[in-house]
Amino acid sequence: MSDTLLLQLLALQHNPWHARMYMTTPAAILASTTIPFDTVDYDPLGSLTTGVGAHYTCPVDGYYLVMTNVEQTTNAALYVEIQKNGVSQSQSTYYATFVSNTEVKATDVVKCVAGDTLSVMSGGNPFSYQANTWNCYVTFVFMRPA
Repeated sequence: MSDTLLLQLLALQHNPWHARMYMTTPAAILASTTIPFDTVDYDPLGSLTTGVGAHYTCPVDGYYLVMTNVEQTTNAALYVEIQKNGVSQSQSTYYATFVSNTEVKATDVVKCVAGDTLSVMSGGNPFSYQANTWNCYVTFVFMRPA
């Protein structure tokens, strides 16, 4: 059986290549800063790095689904970017003005090789964010081999 076929079979039966982290401590964050997710929800392979520079390290080559949600608690312009190796891959809608407790979401499928890192960066103005498992999080899921 080829490595690719075996990898696809394993991904269908049991996908250990997934992880989720979120914020537990409300804080202010500067624009153009990687969001410092501080708590691991699940990470079977230990691929997450939390805190300043929070990111997911891709364990295998393939396509990864990235879903993030950030709820800000200040009246500030805001968008979020999904980044691969520090380079923007996609961006949420840019909200120039809005009231507090607005959620900003971004979702994308990113092609990666083993060792690439995926992260979420804030853009716009400095803001404060809501900190709990359902308001400020990012989830990574391996979809299929590249």
